[in-house]
Amino acid sequence: SVETYSFYDHFFIFDRAYIPQLKMAGVRRLTFLPCACDTDTYRPMVVSAIDRRRYACDIAFVAGFFSPREQIVEKLAGLDVAIWGPGWKLPEAQQAIRAVGRKALRGRRLDSRRAGRLYNTAKICINIHHPQSKFNGLNTRSFEVLACGAFQLVDHLPGICELLLPGEEVVCYESSDHARELTDYYLARPEARAEIGLKGRERVLKEHTYKHRMESLLASVADLV
Repeated sequence: SVETYSFYDHFFIFDRAYIPQLKMAGVRRLTFLPCACDTDTYRPMVVSAIDRRRYACDIAFVAGFFSPREQIVEKLAGLDVAIWGPGWKLPEAQQAIRAVGRKALRGRRLDSRRAGRLYNTAKICINIHHPQSKFNGLNTRSFEVLACGAFQLVDHLPGICELLLPGEEVVCYESSDHARELTDYYLARPEARAEIGLKGRERVLKEHTYKHRMESLLASVADLV
């Protein structure tokens, strides 16, 4: 709770949208510390023939169900969609699942190593942020997909350009219709997907690993010790 701020010496936040609220509550020591990724787990890799058959799909979506994620999934009707995550059997998700077909449901969970294999196999990885991400609070998946050198289609948070370059390192959609339009466009352009995925990986290796975050954290608290 923000009311307990006085018990802490320093606040680290993953999204700058929360800074005004914290400052109004009296917090003075604040550092923007975005999410990051483990590049030992998430990396380009040779995927076995068995795993390639297991994870082969045009569109991969690894995330639990909540609204409005079903709106994007529903727009992907007619494509080869693969979904991993809890909640997709809930009644409110069924219209979307009927649109893409029940075969799209591949499992409730996918651990990090299997997710890495999936990202190395799927043509497009879709990322839809939780409402807690308001400005530039990119989730870990934003960086994990790119660390694999994969192509990512992500919702356009207003401040995403502070961390990634839309159109060059990642592709952003503005609406569910726009997501379908971009999906069709890039499915037909494997060279463009590969180039954007490569640039995204280069950016992650340069700025968005846990090593980078720890360096920022230590620099922020250096004068407290």
